[in-house]
Amino acid sequence: FWEAPPIRDSTYNLARRSVAMDMFNALLVAVRIGAFASAFFLDTTPLKLAATMRFERTVGSLAPLPFAMIAPTSYAWMLYGALIRDWVPTFAANIVGFLSPSYCPWTYY
Repeated sequence: FWEAPPIRDSTYNLARRSVAMDMFNALLVAVRIGAFASAFFLDTTPLKLAATMRFERTVGSLAPLPFAMIAPTSYAWMLYGALIRDWVPTFAANIVGFLSPSYCPWTYY
C-alpha cells in the first residue's frame, strides 16, 4: 500500500494559524463582553425611571407590566444559561435582570 508522506507545516504556516486563533479568541471574548454589557444595561434601564417615580411620588400614566416582565424573562434566560452551562454572559448578565425589577414594582405601591 502506498502511504502519503506526512504533511510538514512550515514555521510560517504555524505562525499564521496561531495568529488566526489568537484573533478568533479575542473576537470571542469581545462578543461575550458585549453580550454581557448589553444585557446588563438593558436590564438596569428601568431603575432610573423607578427612582424618578419614587422621588416624585407619582407613576403618572405608566403601566407596571413592562417592569414586571423583565424578571420572568431574565429568569428564563438564567435557567437556559444554567442548563447549557454558559455562566458568562447568559447566566451572569441575567442575574442583574432578575434582581433589578424587584425594585420597580415597589414604586407602584
